[in-house]
Amino acid sequence: MQAKSTRSLKPFFIYPFKEQGSSKKLIIGSLLTFANFIIPFIPGFFVTGYVAKIAREIMLNDDDLHLPDWDDWENYFKDGLRISVIGFLFCLPALLTFFFGFGAYFRSFFGLMIESSRGNESTEMAILYIIGLFIWIFLLFVGLLLLFVAGFFLPPALMHTIRNSSIGSAFN
Repeated sequence: MQAKSTRSLKPFFIYPFKEQGSSKKLIIGSLLTFANFIIPFIPGFFVTGYVAKIAREIMLNDDDLHLPDWDDWENYFKDGLRISVIGFLFCLPALLTFFFGFGAYFRSFFGLMIESSRGNESTEMAILYIIGLFIWIFLLFVGLLLLFVAGFFLPPALMHTIRNSSIGSAFN
């Protein structure tokens, strides 16, 4: 017996495997995904653009689902780059918060190490190190909160961008 809540999702999970020639399309996507480990970013843009085309077809077409052919490489790259830029922009506040926190900690750590190597083990440097450590921990939590907020708004922004093929539409 199948639950009613999952019955409507079944077509979305089986459609990549039911049409003729879909294995070739899946192999191309898999090879590009593995190539992304060797050549950073570039193959990933193509895969992301391909997934964007699938999402666009699901949003705009009510007919039978199918995997598109790997025939529009230029648009796959453009869409993948566009989506990656949107993801980066939405996560940028959190990334900047993380980097500032890491910078505060490592600056205090290296200051303490330099002073210790000179033979000046002062209480002030130890206090500055502890302050840097607390700043780092606090900003890690702030950065995680910012990532949570970005993760809440990012999916609708990406779908809006995919639908309209425009970076600006993510911020509408």
